[in-house]
Amino acid sequence: MARKKTLLFARLLFIAYMFGVGYVCFAHIGPDSIPHFTLFGIRSDKYVHFLLFVPFAILLYFSFGSHSKRWQESLKITVGLVLLGAVVAAATEYVQGLLPYRSRDIHDLYADWLGVAAGAVPVLLTDLKAHRHKKSSI
Repeated sequence: MARKKTLLFARLLFIAYMFGVGYVCFAHIGPDSIPHFTLFGIRSDKYVHFLLFVPFAILLYFSFGSHSKRWQESLKITVGLVLLGAVVAAATEYVQGLLPYRSRDIHDLYADWLGVAAGAVPVLLTDLKAHRHKKSSI
């Protein structure tokens, strides 16, 4: 019963996250909404794009609630999450280009992809760690 509640919570959290991504990506947000600065030669909005997509793989992974049985499966799951996140990020940039008050920016897409990849690293490590615990408990 507790596992079902945890899965339900994880799925609701992922859905809420996706609504948040949709809002941030598609809302008519004024140019003064995000403070503009440059850090290490990178504009602040790229950090926002990066941080926006870090949770993608993590939240989606926990929404399924199952771990793989072998390291090869862990790798496949992680690659699948990264590819799915990359497609979602590309779709958001494409749609932004269709909106009269937003624009398409390839550098935003790169930041999104880096965020998805960064979020996939703890997913892979978590899934691989689950294998170690299973082996040691046998």
